[in-house]
Amino acid sequence: MYKRQDLFQGTLFAAIVSSIGLLITLYISLVLRKKTKSLKQELNQRQKAEAEISRVSAQFHAVLDGLPYGVILLNQHLQVIWQNGKYRWMLEPERLTQAYPKVMLQPLIQSGFNGEDTQLIEFSLDDKRWKLNLYLISSNMLALFIEDCTEHFELKQASDLSSRLASLGELTTGIAHEINNPVGLINQSMSLMQDIIDDMQRTLPLTTTQPQTLQPGLEALNYTSQSVQESAERIGCIIRDLKHFSRYGLS
Repeated sequence: MYKRQDLFQGTLFAAIVSSIGLLITLYISLVLRKKTKSLKQELNQRQKAEAEISRVSAQFHAVLDGLPYGVILLNQHLQVIWQNGKYRWMLEPERLTQAYPKVMLQPLIQSGFNGEDTQLIEFSLDDKRWKLNLYLISSNMLALFIEDCTEHFELKQASDLSSRLASLGELTTGIAHEINNPVGLINQSMSLMQDIIDDMQRTLPLTTTQPQTLQPGLEALNYTSQSVQESAERIGCIIRDLKHFSRYGLS
């Protein structure tokens, strides 16, 4: 009878231990299932975040590739971190020595890393005008921007030329006005003098007994008067040309 009771107690104890183990296993399974679900959700969120980062990065690179100028990122060892593929010759020292003025890129980059946040260089190469900007992004990264500014440079030159022509037109207008007044007075005076000479030549034979002595002087005076009038007319033509030029320049 004692053996049976001991066997029953042993069986009951084993059943209790087995039940406790089953409960523990069930609890661990539930915890692991919850953890697995949480890890899957975290993995999905991370994958979505990586996909979004890749999409934004692709858009950013597409924007940089579409820029009208070349972009190059360099480290302190002058190694290219990234570039958008435009104007790759910018990193060729032999090519830059052909520019005017000559561009020494390596000293510029070193000075940029030494503390100069922004540098701007303009030069001519291959019959074009270029603009080079250096920006210090961080202590170990420098950005180079190379831009073809030929069209802007030519437009600026045309604008400067137009301004100079406008100023020259205003100047010639003033000069023509200042010259025109005395020339008009000269024409008026010489016309009056010519009338006097003509009157003297008509009345001289009637009022003097020796017209031969005065006739050569009147002829010389008449010739001089006509020469002055012709010169004044030529000056008037020059003034009209200046006025025409000034109107063209101001327009």
